[in-house]
Amino acid sequence: MKKLTYIIVASILLFGASCKESSKKSIPAEGIASPFSIEILDDEALQIIDPKSKIEILASGFAWTEGPLWIEESNYLLFSDIPNNKVYKLDPKNNDTVTYLHPSGFSGTNFTGEEPGSNGLLLNKDGELVLMQHGNRQIGQNECAPKFSFI
Repeated sequence: MKKLTYIIVASILLFGASCKESSKKSIPAEGIASPFSIEILDDEALQIIDPKSKIEILASGFAWTEGPLWIEESNYLLFSDIPNNKVYKLDPKNNDTVTYLHPSGFSGTNFTGEEPGSNGLLLNKDGELVLMQHGNRQIGQNECAPKFSFI
């Protein structure tokens, strides 16, 4: 349950899904005021989200992110920064965000659109990373990524 809550909160914070500006500000460890609040639209969400939880900015500096994928076995989060054509790894244990894969969605040259990177990420039944590659217009499998087992 704790990891599910982490994924949901990380998704809200990193990806801005349905975030509402609030007059109340929380101050994360880095001293950056968070402009977000948790708005509960369905009481069923209260089973996994405490609306009074402290909101922290876990990482910043990305253009537009999607595709959060929690890697249970290694305890970290992968997510795509679509305009920058990268997949990042957020490791809460080390409080670190690093480039995990570049390029992630467009492997050619001279992309003329605004969305070259991957968006959705998932693990297939063999534990291999699969990317929805927006720029290449294909579903790709990263053969270089470590394989994960399902727990």
